[in-house]
Amino acid sequence: MSNLTRLRRQHQDVPDGMPICSRCGDINDRPPQRYCSGCHAGYQREWRSSRVSVPREANVSRDPEAEYLAAAVASLEGRTP
Repeated sequence: MSNLTRLRRQHQDVPDGMPICSRCGDINDRPPQRYCSGCHAGYQREWRSSRVSVPREANVSRDPEAEYLAAAVASLEGRTP
């Protein structure tokens, strides 16, 4: 017996033929996908929090030419870079 049948039995208020969410069992408002929008958003929040440990600002790569120009201007102005 598949999970879909079990979910259908648990949520008899969902009409036959309507897609249901594989996670919560309610009506799925994103028919080609398995999860409804609420469950998908929750899954994405969990996924991002488990994989993103460094703040975005720290991942910004600096342009070496811009760094060179900034140092050159600072030295012309008498400041140390």
